[in-house]
Amino acid sequence: MPRIRVEKIITGGRGLARMEDGMVVMVPFVLPGELVEIEVVKRFRGHVEAKATEILEESPHRRIPPCPLHATCGGCDLQHAVEKCQAAIKKALLGENLQRAGIPVPPITMLSCKRAMGYRHRVRLHLAADGSLGFHRVRSNQVVTIAGCPVAADAINRAIRALQERASLRSGLAPGCDGIELLQSPASGHLALVLHLRRGAALSRKTVRLLDGLARELDTEIEIRHGRQLHPLHPARPPRLLRHEFSGGNSYVLQWDSGCFFQANAHQNRLLVEEVCAMAGEVSGHPLLELHCGMGNFSVPLGLLGARVTGVEQNGRSLRFADSNASAAGLAKYRFLRASAQSALSRLRHEGAHFACIVLDPPRQGLGREVSLLPETRARRIVYVSCDPATLARDLARLMRGGYRLSRLTAVDMFPQTHHIESVALLEKN
Repeated sequence: MPRIRVEKIITGGRGLARMEDGMVVMVPFVLPGELVEIEVVKRFRGHVEAKATEILEESPHRRIPPCPLHATCGGCDLQHAVEKCQAAIKKALLGENLQRAGIPVPPITMLSCKRAMGYRHRVRLHLAADGSLGFHRVRSNQVVTIAGCPVAADAINRAIRALQERASLRSGLAPGCDGIELLQSPASGHLALVLHLRRGAALSRKTVRLLDGLARELDTEIEIRHGRQLHPLHPARPPRLLRHEFSGGNSYVLQWDSGCFFQANAHQNRLLVEEVCAMAGEVSGHPLLELHCGMGNFSVPLGLLGARVTGVEQNGRSLRFADSNASAAGLAKYRFLRASAQSALSRLRHEGAHFACIVLDPPRQGLGREVSLLPETRARRIVYVSCDPATLARDLARLMRGGYRLSRLTAVDMFPQTHHIESVALLEKN
């Protein structure tokens, strides 16, 4: 069996090493510096994929994973490392992505997570044709049955146990249901349960009765999602809203429903919001634009700091909550536009609008053609929130060619036990 020395962890959470002939090897569930005996699984033109058969020299940062399904379930790819090591890996991943794009990297601040387990307020379970319920196996669509998830919040784990106890319900759902989404309200602990049904699928009367029993046991409402359409199982019983409460200098409450995006880690989201507000600088009385504003996660606190907020969002459901959240918080000067980022920027340019600061929180794929329009807003600052270091690096390079410089970079450990990292970058006009 060949032996390799792990150089570093790369995007995706795998270790990178080199064979004696220089061939690049990618191995999961290893740590930097470890000497590993491997078995080659798949060969490609420029690299091979392998699995570790034995750790000959362990990293001092290796630990026994808390979850018995680690390395089987495809979720927590860094659970074999202590949290301090995980944070170092993520900072390195963020910095390397920017360096490859030719960006001078400032010192990276890491906002660590004090609760490394039980933090997820949103989980999506997959349902197999035979009624098996769980997560996908590593690099596979095969469902691994779970009894619970150590990184999920308590109410979600109670719901998982209740679902696993109901074989008849799972069998009734399996023909038309791809998965079940569980969401816990950060403020109240209330649980929302969403069934993702395939197009044309319907529920039998027996399955509806079983779902009603589950809803009573869990004190929850059940919703049905067909593609983008979302409606309650019983229209006469609309679901309660999810809530997140913020306190401090400006106390406020955000509300939303299961059709809106919200960060899965509520505690770290609080730190993220504070960091975005700090990077935005002095906003009182100044016009501020937020693209991809969702239900107001950043717009509301920035408005409470005195910014004249214009929020842009394509999801009409989220936008309605953004408006109601801003109104409930007592904001006086704000408006929300339902539009794509590109069309909104074109419209605002036509209106002659200019902004002191722009906040961006795009989806994983990052910015599109709108990136070329951002410098025309004459914004002194751009605060970019990203969940993907690769697309962040690409977009920062574009913006820096448009006359901005990267002056501050913060990593937020939003997803402990995984390689995923949230980051916030501050760009200032040269």
